[in-house]
Amino acid sequence: VKRRLSDRIYVLDLELRQFQECTLRCPEAGAFVAVLMSFCEDDNAQDLIIGFVRNYMSYTGFERRIPMDIVGLIGRFCQNEYIYLIEKQQIFPKHWKICVDDILNSMNAVC
Repeated sequence: VKRRLSDRIYVLDLELRQFQECTLRCPEAGAFVAVLMSFCEDDNAQDLIIGFVRNYMSYTGFERRIPMDIVGLIGRFCQNEYIYLIEKQQIFPKHWKICVDDILNSMNAVC
């Protein structure tokens, strides 16, 4: 049985136990290996976050220092995650990246 290739993206919602189809599409119809990776656009992002937190705390008059663990948690929310798509079974596979936020913002419920 030959399968038709598709450019559709589906996300499995584990809480609702249902697939959701995205309005966003893969760049091409095909079979892909998908890899999720985090990406911080600026190597100095942690320094920027620390500086922002210190500046904000001094501006608001808060005199205690925030533990670095808390600042680190803030930093984890200031990064992008991408799904990298790599063509399957190709000698010279094409590859793309799609921002996870774009995928999640384009979901529709499917039973």
